[in-house]
Amino acid sequence: MDNKKNIIDRTNIFYLDMSRKVLTEKEYEIIYQMLVNKKPVIELANDYNVSHQRIGQIYKDAYNKVKSITELFQEIDYYKQYRDQLKAGYRNENKELRKVNSVEKTDVLKRNLIDSAFPFSTRLWNMLVSLDIHTIGDLVAIPLQEYQKFRGFKTVCKMELKTFIEFECIEELFDDYLNWSKNI
Repeated sequence: MDNKKNIIDRTNIFYLDMSRKVLTEKEYEIIYQMLVNKKPVIELANDYNVSHQRIGQIYKDAYNKVKSITELFQEIDYYKQYRDQLKAGYRNENKELRKVNSVEKTDVLKRNLIDSAFPFSTRLWNMLVSLDIHTIGDLVAIPLQEYQKFRGFKTVCKMELKTFIEFECIEELFDDYLNWSKNI
């Protein structure tokens, strides 16, 4: 029986410490005296110069505060789990979309540049042919920053290539497209 009482006292101390931030100092002291030091209500009323009904009310208020906070934590845990379920569902859906997009992406990469409705200038077209670029995949294979290093590929070609990429809506195929396109 003494061991059981010791466990109850330790449990009370644990819950009191967990509740300390929620309770006022006075509430904490009164509850601590009641539950841990086992002080009778009449003695606590005399110590704090209040009625024994007021001690009961303080106990009830403290209990309700701790209970409401506990319920909030349970609700927060529920919503965290729900959020994690939604994230997992989103990831699974996103994976499925990526599979579909990867098939479409492969088709886009295989498209020949000559089949595009884009009106290439002779200068850019000859530049691409000399670099052995015939498909969108060939175009994507070379980082955009590297094009500027090729002889003859200057601002006009860069602007036209940017226009072509936007015309075909293939910006996402290129790494760092936004930074590259801003530097024109």
